[in-house]
Amino acid sequence: MSIKVTNEAPAGVRAGVKGSYATLITQDLLDAITGPSADTWRTMLYALSFMHTCVQERRKFGALGFCIPYEFSAADLSACIQFIQNHITDVDAKKRPVDWPTVNYMVCEVQYGGKITDDFDRRLFNTYGQAWLALRVMESGFEFFKGYKVPKGADIEVSRKYVEGLPTVDNPELLGLHSNADLVFRTAQTSQVLDTILDISP
Repeated sequence: MSIKVTNEAPAGVRAGVKGSYATLITQDLLDAITGPSADTWRTMLYALSFMHTCVQERRKFGALGFCIPYEFSAADLSACIQFIQNHITDVDAKKRPVDWPTVNYMVCEVQYGGKITDDFDRRLFNTYGQAWLALRVMESGFEFFKGYKVPKGADIEVSRKYVEGLPTVDNPELLGLHSNADLVFRTAQTSQVLDTILDISP
């Protein structure tokens, strides 16, 4: 007989982005690129963290989120951050702008796409990339979804403070899902908890 205790990762976009800015993204990383591309670098970091959190959040909706559940991890995000840093350093040296199609391909098809086996899931991921890893993210009024903007500022505390102000409960439409998807998820979650309680009853 034994008791197993597990520590569940916090759920929600706010918790996911907050986790990225607590572990992977540091002040040193934000300051890694200076000069005219510094704002682009910081914006891309936030967009990448946001997208990473959203694809992880979609998994909880089961087949409504992804046809096949994928184990996207912090290592995928870290690899993408490293690629983007190298890419911006390279285009800066050649005095060229960021090559967005290349960024999309490397993030959506290579880094994350290497784990994706279903064509519809690949299509979905590419849609996220085209929407959130594009030049439009640099515009001042850009929003991922109503109320979800890109924080501006060179200090990491500005971004962390902004993330703290995000809603604790997310609208499924933020992830591209209908509001009924949340109802399906909550129902399945409740059934699972009740089934577990019944299974361990003496």
